Amino acid sequence: MTLTLWNIDHPTYLSKRLNTISDYLLAQSDDLLILTEANEGLQLPGYRGYFSAPSPYLRKGRTLRPPNAYRQVAIYSRTALTQLPVRESINGVLCRLPLNDLIYIYGNVITIKDRWAPWSTMRYSDRLTEQLQAIRSLHGTSFIVCGDFNFRAGSSYNKSGYTALQDLVHTLGLRWPTADETRTVQQIVHSPDLLVTYRVGEAGGLSDHPPLHLSLRTGGPSPHVNI
Repeated sequence: MTLTLWNIDHPTYLSKRLNTISDYLLAQSDDLLILTEANEGLQLPGYRGYFSAPSPYLRKGRTLRPPNAYRQVAIYSRTALTQLPVRESINGVLCRLPLNDLIYIYGNVITIKDRWAPWSTMRYSDRLTEQLQAIRSLHGTSFIVCGDFNFRAGSSYNKSGYTALQDLVHTLGLRWPTADETRTVQQIVHSPDLLVTYRVGEAGGLSDHPPLHLSLRTGGPSPHVNI
């Protein structure tokens, strides 16, 4: 199975950038796309979309006219998925992939945007706690988590987040292939029964984040989960 993880920085419907992003993604012919800072107006033929709740983080000057519908997370799949409820629906999407063995796909953002939202009392540490709890809830299943965590190896920026995820991965015996990756704040975490490799792609400045292209091979059976 192939996947792309990419923060596409909320492209506007019918813009040249959105159209070029669409062309790039379709050219990959992946089974799954996990996009953060997405726009539901991005229509990808052959894919079905699963979205987080409407994003409340809408900066001035952004085009809000339909079909623009900004979402923190979107999962696009060539195969029909089952979207499951999550406690924090703005920054996470959980889907179940109906293969021979059940696999849970969780796309997420540990957002920093609350600091610019006068209506929010949340801090980065609060969003970090929410997302680490979501990952912990998947423990004991076959799962992969892909998202924008707003930290990376070798950087002091949100280093507390890096350390907290490092502790969780160690405690639960998870796999974190991007732990030493210095080129992006996008992270991949998965259960030990899955085999995941990735490479950092190049998309010609379409976003301030590079796409990550993943290959996933499945492992043993997993139980159902609620997070």
